Amino acid sequence: MGNKICFHGGKSFDAIGNDFKKLHKKYSIIRSDVTDAWYNPHPDIEKILTKDLNWFIKNSPPTLSEGLIHTISKVRNIPNENILVGGGSSDLMFQIFQHLIKKNDEVIILDPMYGEYAHILEHVVNAKIKRVKQTFESNFEINIDQIISAIGGKTKMIILVNPNNPTGQYLTKKSVGELLRKMPKDITLCIDETYIDYIGKAESMETEVAKYSNLIVIKSMSKVYALSGIRVGYVAANENVISELNLFTPPWSVGLIGQLAGVIALENEKYYFKKIAKTKEINQHTFDQLLDIKGLIPIKTETNFILIKLPEHIKPEIICKKLEMKNIFIRNPESQSTQLNNFIRISIKDKHTTKKIITELKKQLLKFY
Repeated sequence: MGNKICFHGGKSFDAIGNDFKKLHKKYSIIRSDVTDAWYNPHPDIEKILTKDLNWFIKNSPPTLSEGLIHTISKVRNIPNENILVGGGSSDLMFQIFQHLIKKNDEVIILDPMYGEYAHILEHVVNAKIKRVKQTFESNFEINIDQIISAIGGKTKMIILVNPNNPTGQYLTKKSVGELLRKMPKDITLCIDETYIDYIGKAESMETEVAKYSNLIVIKSMSKVYALSGIRVGYVAANENVISELNLFTPPWSVGLIGQLAGVIALENEKYYFKKIAKTKEINQHTFDQLLDIKGLIPIKTETNFILIKLPEHIKPEIICKKLEMKNIFIRNPESQSTQLNNFIRISIKDKHTTKKIITELKKQLLKFY
């Protein structure tokens, strides 16, 4: 069990160098296999850090991230006592499920869905997972009635990624509220909202955690706030859940640079709203171009990635390999599902870079006809 790992995107770092010996190649590689932001974080982050970088590197941060928590509370309208911060959403996921899920508990997840959840549940906490499948034929729509129907006597938790990764489909806040009202109160609903701001900040369930004792919301600050390299995220949940998890949270769970960057990013949301709008504009343009490529069927989404069905005679691993030879890395999402054996996923970059991805993808696909 110890050597089982979850496959992620990020193979592009092999070309740059996991030992950081080939960093000079970083700008020649197109990293569309990960959903990192194409834009820079707010300029004040770089300005403040570069002015006193040595100080930020060598000094310990506030022990309990009090300033970061206070800023999250103020900007996202969540009481302080309902917030737990950590070194990114993956760090928090391992913490949450190891303490709230027991061996052989049943957990309902979506399929397709971000693969880390199935990995943690099956290989770390040894829970039993039940998959609710969304299908290509229904455009991967998330159906709350299917989720309710999957609930059994041993179900302890339901986990959603909303919007879902890799499909980009989502439930509205109204639909999530309906799910909470229909499901038994002794079952916890855990929602990963990494991409919710692409749909709209108002669609987040994070402000509802004080109302529902069985609601947990995981928030990554990596993608929308362009902080993937720093690793900072938070959980919003009922005060009792946060108190329990705090017992297992080490001091300095977020580094000094992460705390500072998180505070500045949150205080400058208007900057990010403009970047989100631009991302959606590029997304639409990219989607239209994909529609014009013979054999491809892109799935419409408002996020910073697009799932694409390939023709049956073209294998995703072959297309991915051919693009890698051109220093373009895209994602084969097969590990995120039991049914995505003929799909690829690209993440949205700036308009110029995204055009390069589409041009090369089209060129390689034409060779199969």
